Amino acid sequence: MKRKFWRARRGAFAGGGMLAAAMLGCDKDPSRPDVTFPAATLLSDSTNLGRQEAIRFHFPGGLDAASALDPANFVVINQCNGLRVPGALRIAGDTLVFTPSQALPFLTRLGVRIQNLQAANGSQLTQPITGTLITEAPPVADASWSLLNSPTNDLLSGADFASAGGQIGYALSNGGGLYRTDNGGRTYAAVFKNVDISSTTGLDQFGTDSVFFVGATRSGTGFAFGVFRSANRGLTADLVSNLDATNLFAAQFVSIGGLVRGVAGGQSGGARAFTYLSSGTSGGALTPATGIVADPSTIFGDIALSRDTTRAVLVARNGSSGVAYRSTDGGRTYAAFTLLANTFGLRGTGFVDNTTALLLGDSSGIYRADVTTGAITKVTAGVPAGSVSPTTGEALSYTFRRARFESGGQVGYVVGSFLRQRPGSADQSGGVILRTTDGGRTFTRQAIQGTPDNGLGFPIVVDVEVKTSGLAVLSGVSGLLAARQPNAPTQIAVCSLTQP
Repeated sequence: MKRKFWRARRGAFAGGGMLAAAMLGCDKDPSRPDVTFPAATLLSDSTNLGRQEAIRFHFPGGLDAASALDPANFVVINQCNGLRVPGALRIAGDTLVFTPSQALPFLTRLGVRIQNLQAANGSQLTQPITGTLITEAPPVADASWSLLNSPTNDLLSGADFASAGGQIGYALSNGGGLYRTDNGGRTYAAVFKNVDISSTTGLDQFGTDSVFFVGATRSGTGFAFGVFRSANRGLTADLVSNLDATNLFAAQFVSIGGLVRGVAGGQSGGARAFTYLSSGTSGGALTPATGIVADPSTIFGDIALSRDTTRAVLVARNGSSGVAYRSTDGGRTYAAFTLLANTFGLRGTGFVDNTTALLLGDSSGIYRADVTTGAITKVTAGVPAGSVSPTTGEALSYTFRRARFESGGQVGYVVGSFLRQRPGSADQSGGVILRTTDGGRTFTRQAIQGTPDNGLGFPIVVDVEVKTSGLAVLSGVSGLLAARQPNAPTQIAVCSLTQP
């Protein structure tokens, strides 16, 4: 904001010399020129200064160039590191301009001191002008996620923590490796790997010792898919369902009434879905669902189960168009959603509460869907939109792949990826995290502390889990593991970003 009056003790700028030429009553000679030092006006925004934006002060009537352009008389200090900010001084009419020689970090506090100036009218600045400015915030000012110490560079298809304390957790690689932490993710130990088990995904943890997931295992001369369970702190993983030839690409498990229920989905002559119900120590059964059209052109995306296990959703894509099914009997039978016009391919889903789910996909697609009635509304508030530059031809697009919410159905996360394509350059991709506090009606983008590009330079995210306590954990490509604590600050603080 622009400020015309500064008082240093109030935290803004203080100007001096305004009383240096004060006269006494009627003794003032009206023909004598006014030699009061001009009151300075800060023309720059003191709380949202561009990273390399000039700091500009207006002095009515102008300044003596020799004093104004003396670097010793205009000092800018980076108060985050105590170093002087290098830059250039110039005069533009009645305005004194300081331009940093390089871009400063976001949210940098700058201390300014201007002294020993002489105005064009011959008056002197008797007291220094001092105050502070703060550079602009980064595009995403919420870096409340922290990287965990990943045990691998493989794709991590899932991660979860026990609800109690958030210290004991597991991470699952797509290649069948199971990792365990007992210190909140500071370190993970490799606890299970079987060369005959692969394509593992859909990790859900129940208590400190038990996890479920789906994957492929050798069957005859090929592979078949089923449900696996580890009940001994990840030391072994046992097949606890029948096998099916369907490539299972996603699953979600919920513990209710002492039993674990789940849904799983994948590809075999089109999208397919299954239910799973545990039956104590003897395992359980994968039962094929009905109602999904067997179309080889339909490519499975994701599947989700409500917390009360009464409803399920499956999403897919057919060409560039979205496909979605809903179930009101726990995933045993499905009926097709009637999607909105121009719904692009759907790749992810997740329940907000027991009746509402999010449908996620290409071209920034996020939709709230009533699983009981089939009503759908598109969400745009806070959702990053794709773009195409008319000058460079650069295209930026967003795809969302998974949603998970706290039990209250208000706080939740959507994760996915972005793709940047520019003619003549290699494609660039990375991860995206969105947070909502109103049940998926509006979103804010989040960053991960310690990653490049001011917290936005992390790999593609494929999974996120949210515990009742508010603890959240995500996983993805290149061994990505990160967590968000329940009491994490929602905004990056001033001086927390030390690099430009």
